[in-house]
Amino acid sequence: MSDSEADENTLASQENLSGNARVMARRKTEANEAFKMWSLSKARYDRGLLLLSSIAEQRLENDPEKTFTQLITSMVATDCTLGVLKKPSKHDKSLKKVFYGWSLSKITFRDINLSDEEKAAFTEGYKVMFNEDEEKGTTTLPTVKYIKAKKASATDNAKIALRKALTPDQQASNKIWNREWKRQWILAANRVYKLASKELSVDETDADVTSNEEQKDTEKAEKAEKAAIGDEEKEDEEQKEEGDDEDDDFDLDNEDDVKRVLSMTEKSLSEVVGRRITVNAWRNFLYKHGIGVMETMLAEDEDNAKVKADADEKERLADAKRAYEGFVRVKDNLRIRMPDEPDRVIGGTYKPPRMDFSMGKGVIRGKRSAIPQNTVEMMRGSGLKYVHTLRKGKNGLKADLEKCQDELLNGGYVFKENMRADSDSDGEQDVDAKYKKERRNNKAIKIKEAADNSRKTGCKKSFDLWRTKKEMSERAIKALHSCDQPALVEEHDGYEEAQETWIEVGKALKKIDRNLYAEWVKWSDGFRSGYHCQVLWDFFPPKCCDIHSAAYSGMRDTFLKLLRPGLNFKKIFESNCRKKLNKWEQEVNDLDPDDWNDAFSKFASAKLRTDDKVTKESALEKMELNHAEMKRVLQQLGLKMEKEQFRRLIDAFDVNGDGTVSKKEFLSFVNPDNSDARPVVRGDTNAVLERKCIHESTCAFSGMPNAFVVTASDKKTKDETNVKIVKRPDGSSRRVVTLPERGRRWDILKKYGVIDEKFMDKDLDEIDKSKKHKIPAQCEVAAWDSLALFEEIGNMKKGKKKSNDSDDEDYSDDDEEEEEEEGETQGNAVALRIKKAKRALEFLYDKSSENRAALTLKSMMEKGKPPPAPNLWCAEVGSEDVEDGLDVLTDRLPIKWNAQEGSLVAFFSLEMSGALGTKEQQNNEFKEIFRDPPDADREPEFKFWKDKLQPNTTYSFRIRAFNGFGPGPYVRKDFTTQPIAPPTPVLVKAGANAVTIKWKFGSKTNQHFATLKKIFNTLKSDVDVAPLPRIDLLLHLEKKYPETLLFLRSAVINRDNISVFDAMESHDDENIYYGEIERYQELVQDDSSSSNVSFTRTKYVVERCTSQQDETYEQVWRGSAGEAMIKGLNPNVTYRFRVFAINFEGLRGYASEHCVVNTLCETPSQVSLAKKNGVTSSTVRISWPEEDLASTSNRVAQVSGSRNEDFDKILADWTKSGNSGNEDNGLSLDMIFSQYDQSRSDRIDGSELLNLLQDLGVHPSEDRLREAWHELEDNGYVTFRKFEKWWNSKKITYVVKRTNMTDGTSVICYRGSSADCGISGVEPNTAYEFGLKVVTPNSFSKYSAPVQVHTAPLPPQPPVVVSVNDKEVTLKLFFSEGGGDIFILERKLIKSLNLTRSNKLQIKKAQDEGWVIVFKGSDPLVKSINLIPNCIYQYRARAANVNDLRGGVSEPITLSTLEHKMTLRATNAPEVFTIECTRDVVVGDLILFTERLFLKDGKVVLGGGNGMSMTKSGGIATPRLSVSSSAGSLRGKMKGAATEFAGERTVAARVLSKRTGGNKKYVRMAVQWSSVSDRKRCGDLVLKEGLIVERNEADVFSFETFRSAWEDESHRDD
Repeated sequence: MSDSEADENTLASQENLSGNARVMARRKTEANEAFKMWSLSKARYDRGLLLLSSIAEQRLENDPEKTFTQLITSMVATDCTLGVLKKPSKHDKSLKKVFYGWSLSKITFRDINLSDEEKAAFTEGYKVMFNEDEEKGTTTLPTVKYIKAKKASATDNAKIALRKALTPDQQASNKIWNREWKRQWILAANRVYKLASKELSVDETDADVTSNEEQKDTEKAEKAEKAAIGDEEKEDEEQKEEGDDEDDDFDLDNEDDVKRVLSMTEKSLSEVVGRRITVNAWRNFLYKHGIGVMETMLAEDEDNAKVKADADEKERLADAKRAYEGFVRVKDNLRIRMPDEPDRVIGGTYKPPRMDFSMGKGVIRGKRSAIPQNTVEMMRGSGLKYVHTLRKGKNGLKADLEKCQDELLNGGYVFKENMRADSDSDGEQDVDAKYKKERRNNKAIKIKEAADNSRKTGCKKSFDLWRTKKEMSERAIKALHSCDQPALVEEHDGYEEAQETWIEVGKALKKIDRNLYAEWVKWSDGFRSGYHCQVLWDFFPPKCCDIHSAAYSGMRDTFLKLLRPGLNFKKIFESNCRKKLNKWEQEVNDLDPDDWNDAFSKFASAKLRTDDKVTKESALEKMELNHAEMKRVLQQLGLKMEKEQFRRLIDAFDVNGDGTVSKKEFLSFVNPDNSDARPVVRGDTNAVLERKCIHESTCAFSGMPNAFVVTASDKKTKDETNVKIVKRPDGSSRRVVTLPERGRRWDILKKYGVIDEKFMDKDLDEIDKSKKHKIPAQCEVAAWDSLALFEEIGNMKKGKKKSNDSDDEDYSDDDEEEEEEEGETQGNAVALRIKKAKRALEFLYDKSSENRAALTLKSMMEKGKPPPAPNLWCAEVGSEDVEDGLDVLTDRLPIKWNAQEGSLVAFFSLEMSGALGTKEQQNNEFKEIFRDPPDADREPEFKFWKDKLQPNTTYSFRIRAFNGFGPGPYVRKDFTTQPIAPPTPVLVKAGANAVTIKWKFGSKTNQHFATLKKIFNTLKSDVDVAPLPRIDLLLHLEKKYPETLLFLRSAVINRDNISVFDAMESHDDENIYYGEIERYQELVQDDSSSSNVSFTRTKYVVERCTSQQDETYEQVWRGSAGEAMIKGLNPNVTYRFRVFAINFEGLRGYASEHCVVNTLCETPSQVSLAKKNGVTSSTVRISWPEEDLASTSNRVAQVSGSRNEDFDKILADWTKSGNSGNEDNGLSLDMIFSQYDQSRSDRIDGSELLNLLQDLGVHPSEDRLREAWHELEDNGYVTFRKFEKWWNSKKITYVVKRTNMTDGTSVICYRGSSADCGISGVEPNTAYEFGLKVVTPNSFSKYSAPVQVHTAPLPPQPPVVVSVNDKEVTLKLFFSEGGGDIFILERKLIKSLNLTRSNKLQIKKAQDEGWVIVFKGSDPLVKSINLIPNCIYQYRARAANVNDLRGGVSEPITLSTLEHKMTLRATNAPEVFTIECTRDVVVGDLILFTERLFLKDGKVVLGGGNGMSMTKSGGIATPRLSVSSSAGSLRGKMKGAATEFAGERTVAARVLSKRTGGNKKYVRMAVQWSSVSDRKRCGDLVLKEGLIVERNEADVFSFETFRSAWEDESHRDD
């Protein structure tokens, strides 16, 4: 209801009031209306101002014309709402004024036509901007923009005011702009007028602003959708064209037209459209095209701004990501991997406090540190794994990155992460190549590895030497105890013999180990004193020096103090050498020479005492440090040396006595591995000292330790007795004091005559001065025990190749030795030392041989005992006792034995137990089987052949030896006989790349299959050829052998995982052959796992034949199971396998017979349906990709290699053997064929074809055998050439299997060579699965993955017409035979029977559509609506399956709609419901029935489950109690409640469906109309039209029930 109508009603309701009251009410109403109008105007005016100020500037830049048009139109519509469109007063709020001011600075008009008067207002200079069109005779101004004059100031003079004023051209341009703006305003008003005339001409109900906002959102969504598909521009053009068409009848120069559009109201528009326009409709229209348009523009601006902001943010993030990735790339290029550092201990490690000998000066020195030169030096010790350098070098100059790389490489730290690829090379490969090359060629790594290898080698050599010396020392001590003591020898053989023995034994002991001195002294007790023993012991070779002396040595202590671990000798020594070199450079600079290099060379040569030309680099390498400089080196190293200790070091390294120490000699000793610091390695100090020999206090001639005391001497010291002053080239002197004991020792050595005869008549002074006796550079101990640990490092420094000598030295005690010359090299010194020690040990053994033998005999006589356990073993095949052959030890074993060394044995007793696992063996029962020798008159044989044994069985033997003291202990051994050849392996399961073969079968399996074969032999005489009906065999088993039948039902075939019974029953062939039974026996699962445990521990080896002609094999499997899966095979290839057994002792037996198997072809691809007519109700057409087996054949051919085929073929044809030029690959086709070609005619009889194929691993069915015979038959024979061609052709036959998914039956529906086929005989609306397999002459494939196909249903029956009305028709659909899942109903308008043309366009459009689908579903009852009255239609139906595959169409039916609607109501029920029902209601019937209603406690209710309620769910009302129940029965159920009959309800309903629940039947209906007998009492129980109800069928027929007749009554019961 509109506001005016409400006001009229209000006034009408006030007619009864008095006159004054009516006036007051009217005024109040008018005031309310005025306030409401004011409030609405204010809200829309404020809203318009806000929206106008929020319009984005970007919109004007992108599309100024469209934006201006939308804005000015919305301003006009809003001013219409305000009522100020025509001519606003000065005080009225109008958006026109606001928009005009807004447009002054923002709007520019383009291409404005000018009149002659307007052109004349411009100056000639401005007119050059005009565009003249001579054809049209028009003049246009390209752009017109309003120009504001500058604001005048009170202080402006005339000149300035004139300059600020507008020019005539600007004034004329502004007038044109104002004229165009007014024109656009009027055109916008006209657009609003036209839109209102169009939109408000439709009869619409009044809507409020909220509904308009919803409509606005809908239009906005539609507009966005059109823009998404690219139709927005098209729509705008259409609207523009439409607007232009609408403006054609509007004249701007016509004042009446302008007045009409500027004064439009809802009343004026009501006259135009011919209907009354309400105020709400008018306001809603103006809101839609005013505020609504601007809100839409604002929303679009916000969306665009958001999109732009998102795009900017994405671009910013992309830029940031690129910058970050660039930063990461730069940092990655500068990243350096640091070397690993030792794990740090939290809190540090404990270091014992140092002893303070500084005399109060303190032990802490000032720390000296150099400035880091690169990042690696700076970050070393930080614990970081990776660091980043500062920059990368350019133009060939090295920066921090390159310096760090060089620093690490020079230190031997080669990391792949530190390598950088060249810019013009492949990055990853270049880095990898550089890394590998550096790892191979890095000198520091080589030196480090050489040092590590040297230490490892030294450890091994040192340990081996120690072990050998220890073993030889122990043996020497035992031999020494068996030698006659010299005192005893002197008593029996004289003094000279005793002395000679004493000296020779001492020499031998010293050669073996110099630590055996105490043992020699004990042995010499009673003959010579310990002092004499000590004198001779020191003289015996090997003699030692100060470093290697076992006694105290000051020189050794000094060197141990020097060689402190962790000191960087190299760095400190080189730094001092460089300082000295810098001083030399400064001195040369002070001379100011002309040629500095020549001057420096002469200066350095003089300093270094050399005639060679010297450069700075060579001078640094040849540098020598004097005493003071060496003291500074030791101080910097932190070594506190006493005066004498420092003197010893200088004397040790100053060989020529010039008072200097060379860099080369010093560093080669302290750092032999060229490392930066002394390694903290156990034993490294001893290894270094081993290389240095010094004879300062030790007498090199007599071997006396500490024979001299050497000290520094001043110039005033003079020679004294036993004191000698030795002057050195540097001017210093040494005081050498000789101990008197040295002379006494010399006299003792002369007494025993152990010294050389040429020195017998000379004293020590003469010998010391003699040139014949020189002090050796290396003492004998160092020479004999030298391991040459750092020899390889020295060779690497000198550039020599690595020594090829083996690291392993032979230190074993070998009795066979060769004489070596004394001039052995140092590398073989240790080996020479061991050989000398061995000869010394042999000497001791010779001296003690008689005593040792006597002691042994004495020990045996005094402490006699039985002999120890003898040695027991079994001779192997190929030994001198066993001939060659694989079956010589299958049933017998050669047992051998012998006595241990040194044991006394009279005879041996050999005993035997049972086989492993037998009762005898478990009870440990043994019986004697042989005594060796049988009596005392015979010699022992030490062997015995035990025969009559079982193959591959383990037997237990034991033996013991006897002598006069009794039997010795037993020694027990288990020996196993050789296995026999396993059974012929059979194929269990085959695949394309793997096969499973089996050669072990259970006893139960064999037993049941033996019974099955026996039955077959009984029922059929010729078991080889004649078949037996399968049904006869199964019936015979069921009657007489139920256990065997049960076994066949439970035994599973490995290959198919089905039982043997199912395999026999489901076979296509009705007959069964004897060979088929054997085949099932091969394929059945093994039941041997349930048998007793095997004790043989047998291994089986499967070999594949690689050449049948050459009989060559390769091992492909090894294990203990009775079956094997061989993998890695090629598909569709024939292989030959054999098996042999190996027992746990490694003895192998004969191989089994060959098993020929064929791998399956590769599983083909799925079949696919044909694109056209692939599936119908009776046919299915499928196709598949063709298989290509040539590639497989090529791969197999490449494995065997190449051979001279022409030669092989000629030779094979001439010899009637071989392969006829074909490659063997483990199976020779002609060799197998020739077995059946006895006449050598290259052909066989047709009856042999089956056996030939079986020998080739093919077990064909009758169909395959028949097909092969059809291909190969040649006058009743099969020739080799034809068979070979057919076998190698790999001819493909495709087999298609069809499976009915309903009953599970499968049939072969196609067999042929074509890659497609059409399959008929399928049933309509049935699901099938189709699988494809490939068959070749030698193999076949598995079925491909099944493809499920659902055939189309048959066309349904023609639709049956149930009822017809003017705009709807009800039809019932029926499936044909075969059924369907979905109905599809189609409709077609034939023609109209109307004489008028009121709906001509609608009818024409419907006829042009043709057949239209009006229903798709499973409900058989269909109502077709939205029909045209009084028209002829045709309907037809289709049926579709679950996959929406449609069948053919039914026959169409023709019907015509009514001209006028026939309404079903109670008044015309007698005319409609004319047929009485007798429980024969069907779906689609329109029935009329009656039900009773009851009243309880004054309320009308419908009887329910408790007689009181009625449930309603989903629009279906279901009574829980029959509504036809009588009042009496209802009272009984309600237990005496006050209930009375209230009336009856008559219901007309359409039957939708019927169902059965329990013993009852229910009818589901849609209510058409209903009525009650007492509307006053039961009016609330009238059922509305369309309500779905469900009733018990018995209740529906409780009273008389009628139905209406069908339009097609004859097909009602179809």
